[in-house]
Amino acid sequence: MKILKTMKSQKGNVLFLILIAVALFAALSYAVTQSSRSGSDANRETNVINTSTLTQYPNQVRTAVLRLVIGGVDPTALQFNSPTETTATAYVPARAVFNAVGGAAAWDTIAAKLHLNATTDTSWIYSMDFRIKGLGTDNTDGTGNELIAFADDIAPTLCTRLNSDLGWGSDIPVLSSAVAIADVRDNAHRIATTTAPSIPSSDGLFPVMTVASPVTAAWMDNKAFGCFRNGSSGHYVFYYVLVER
Repeated sequence: MKILKTMKSQKGNVLFLILIAVALFAALSYAVTQSSRSGSDANRETNVINTSTLTQYPNQVRTAVLRLVIGGVDPTALQFNSPTETTATAYVPARAVFNAVGGAAAWDTIAAKLHLNATTDTSWIYSMDFRIKGLGTDNTDGTGNELIAFADDIAPTLCTRLNSDLGWGSDIPVLSSAVAIADVRDNAHRIATTTAPSIPSSDGLFPVMTVASPVTAAWMDNKAFGCFRNGSSGHYVFYYVLVER
């Protein structure tokens, strides 16, 4: 009789332990699921912050640029010196985007974490060498070139997110051949050109910038901002038009 009772008691204990194990396994599975979700949400929030950083800053610069243009400064005469580069002979504070007397925009660089390569220059590139079909006048004599801010060599995941958030879809257009994206300012003094930019070599999109894949060649038409790959093995680049001409 005692043996029977002992066996029943042991069976009850085993069943109890099994139930506890099942409960613990369920709790662990829930915790792992929640942890994964939290990580995903955190990554999503980080991406939102990063894309906001890249789109909001050039918008601030655009406001300063338009203030100067409305005040009578020709876009080709704008100066993009940093606050520490104001000793150049040709420097004119009233035409300077980042001077309190001029556009009064805050000088900033691109966070290193947003770049794909750690060795990339974190400066924004301000250029008037390209033209986007459908924006401004579309003149082919150089007077139709847009003033554009470029963020060079950003992470491809960020590029995809930018296009998606901007409503262009998640595809990243790839240029058929890479182009040199150089500052409108000279390297020594960051002074904007005082003459018309170089004449585009072909009509449509950016000069000599033809989208090869995976979207149509007209992907950049009428788009004042977006992200593309500069050639099949080139950098991922975000662009933002400051002045349509």
